Amino acid sequence: MTPTLIKETEPAPDLRASVLKTALLVAGTVAVDTFVNALSVEKLNFLYKDQMALTAGGVATLGIFTNIPAYLRPAIGFLSDIVPFAGYHRRSYFFAAALVEAAALFALSLLRGYSYAALVLLLIGQTAGIVLMFVIMEAVLVRTGNATGQTGRLQTIQQFVRSALVVAVAAHLSGYVTQHWSYGACFLAASLMALLALPLTWFIDEKKSSYAADAERTPSERMREKWRESAQSFAVLKTAFRSDGLWAVVAFIFYLILTPGTGSAQFFYQVDYLRFTPQFLGDLNGWGAAGSVVGFLTYAAIAPRLPARMLVFGLVLLDCLGYVPLLWMRDTTSAIAITFGGSVLGGWYLLALLGLGARACPPKIEATVYGMVYAAQFLGSTLGGKLGGSIYDAFGGAQHHYRAGWEAVCWAGALFSLLGALFIPFLPKWARSARPMGEKSV
Repeated sequence: MTPTLIKETEPAPDLRASVLKTALLVAGTVAVDTFVNALSVEKLNFLYKDQMALTAGGVATLGIFTNIPAYLRPAIGFLSDIVPFAGYHRRSYFFAAALVEAAALFALSLLRGYSYAALVLLLIGQTAGIVLMFVIMEAVLVRTGNATGQTGRLQTIQQFVRSALVVAVAAHLSGYVTQHWSYGACFLAASLMALLALPLTWFIDEKKSSYAADAERTPSERMREKWRESAQSFAVLKTAFRSDGLWAVVAFIFYLILTPGTGSAQFFYQVDYLRFTPQFLGDLNGWGAAGSVVGFLTYAAIAPRLPARMLVFGLVLLDCLGYVPLLWMRDTTSAIAITFGGSVLGGWYLLALLGLGARACPPKIEATVYGMVYAAQFLGSTLGGKLGGSIYDAFGGAQHHYRAGWEAVCWAGALFSLLGALFIPFLPKWARSARPMGEKSV
């Protein structure tokens, strides 16, 4: 039997405007988020380490709490799919999300003493804004992509814009502000940057809900219309949730992301053992982003010609290969080479994972199902980060045996990844095709 090929189709002329608007929404949202991260993320890492004296495992534990909104992505997506806000399912939610994120960062900039509880509450607020904004943006992306066959290209834009900006300016900016600016200045600048997402609402092509737009109807008529539209979404959602294939894909994605994460462990290893400066850490992110750009471009050029079944096997292989080179990170030169090469593989891995999740989304409830896929990723990533940080601390990091802790994390991650192959026989046929779940092949 000839393998199914993943193909991207050209959109019909009447859909090109929708694709263009969606591309601009995706690019703009990612650009704003990239600069917010540049102004705040690395500074937060040093705040955890230097001001709060947290270990790698402690930082990972903090992440479990601050990422709570990310675990609720399905509920947030479901809310936006079913309940209109100010007459819209997408536009008003996106606008509100930008305001919430900006407000949380502004409040963070006003803090002078960093108590654990206050920091967690404000970071949960910021994460809530980010999650809601990306839930809406990705729902629009999936809706447009599945309708036009442009999902892969839109997802490539999503990842390429971030990496290109990091290479060009954001990485160096992150290192500079971390090394030279105060905590308050960094968070205030990030708050102002978050407000730049507000004008992007215009690129969300959406009409007001019919029962909200028709002011002449009685309240009871509008309520009946609301329940009718909600019932349609519930019916699609019920069918999707009964599918074994959907849960198999979610479980597969969750496991791959759950593998011991190197995030907090790598930061502590690089600062405590390799003695990297904040500026170099920022520049190193630039090398990683450059590698990701290469990965995204080669994925877009080569992946459409590969047999679709290679997607899931490739995910397991790429996940495993991402750990092994990290064992040879011993100085600035090796760190640059390994970060660049690993990010090339990471670009393939990320787009393949996102593509698998997008094809699990039926029409009309994209925010709910794609939110569930992303929730699996965030939960797996957070727990994996905690697992990796705990391994690092237990095997030497907390006792100043930084190299031993680092090697333990890398080997554990590689071995854990290989076991992901056990999930492949349980994946449905549609998960290895180029079609969304609503058009699954027999």
